[in-house]
Amino acid sequence: MKNITVRQFIGHQTQRYRARYSRQLGLPNGTTYNRWVEYPEYAIPRADHAYQAGPFLFSRPYGPYSKDDTRELLDWADTHGFECQIDAPSSWHPSTLLITVFDREAVDEFYVEAEKRGDAFVSSLHYALYTDSHSDIDRVYHDGWNRNGETGIFILNTLTSKHGVGGLVADTPNPDLNKYIRPQKHYSLTRPAR
Repeated sequence: MKNITVRQFIGHQTQRYRARYSRQLGLPNGTTYNRWVEYPEYAIPRADHAYQAGPFLFSRPYGPYSKDDTRELLDWADTHGFECQIDAPSSWHPSTLLITVFDREAVDEFYVEAEKRGDAFVSSLHYALYTDSHSDIDRVYHDGWNRNGETGIFILNTLTSKHGVGGLVADTPNPDLNKYIRPQKHYSLTRPAR
């Protein structure tokens, strides 16, 4: 199995499910070169600030979301065989809703593929999907705006990494690693003295 990061995994799976969902929705796939027409996340009723991550379609519209809007979303999801969830606030802005649309079978396939890479990988995958979609208004552990400073920590269950972990695998130490380790320097990875 090829070593990949969580972000690479999400990117590969997004392309896979984008084609599948485009067929499911009857959208042109790669013929118009217009993402507003071809990308399934823009087919969601009232789609705004929409994107896709793996088998999940996200829309982050500003509220209020009326009963008619909710009915339209539910009818659309039922028509096309999707499930949906409405949550708040989204990662776009605290005043936006988070609408998640997905095909249950596709999500199950997605996680079966992820679980082949180990528990640490799946945990990091959950973290990446959550922080990209939900609001994180404190930004305590994030550098930059709406970005997860990914490091080799996410793929410790593999033998090699492009990023490396503190220089153990890569030729040079990873400068991002210190920001994750610095707050926890009082922890020790050794056994306690007896």
